[in-house]
Amino acid sequence: MERAIFFIDARNIMGGCREHQRNNPNYAFGYKEIVDYLKQDYHVIRGYYYDGAPHQSQRTAGKAQFFDFLRKQGITLRLKEIDFTQAHPSQKGVDIFLTTDMISLAYEDAYDTAILLSGDGDYVALVELVKSKGKRVIVLSFQNCIARSLREVADNVVYFENTPALNRQTQIGRAHV
Repeated sequence: MERAIFFIDARNIMGGCREHQRNNPNYAFGYKEIVDYLKQDYHVIRGYYYDGAPHQSQRTAGKAQFFDFLRKQGITLRLKEIDFTQAHPSQKGVDIFLTTDMISLAYEDAYDTAILLSGDGDYVALVELVKSKGKRVIVLSFQNCIARSLREVADNVVYFENTPALNRQTQIGRAHV
């Protein structure tokens, strides 16, 4: 079984999920289902979840519970603190965080297959570099939010809405959208 590590670009995936739910209000996204699905075909080494987040002292109980749930699924949180001192608070550096991890782990030969949960075309150069190291790259995304360039460079693309095993949902695993 191939060794795999998955990398979740939370903002991109949740944006795609919200868009998909506009036309499919009963659709629910679940992280536990993702882990279970990937374990069917891969020896999952680890998963990483990338997002911006308020400082720990400013997090809601619901967000803290959600983060605890992710940790229990074997997902490592890679959070960049959101700067609320700006007029329009936003996350910065999350894509670079994911990119750095995927590249360094490829060079360390920590995985055979990288599984990228994102549809962001900004990752095309990353996918090409990781593939040049002899790694496979699978993309999981929503059809409505995947860049054509990313779809073309990936070794395989799996769409959440077309994969029934990814559509089941437990309440705690329900994404915060």
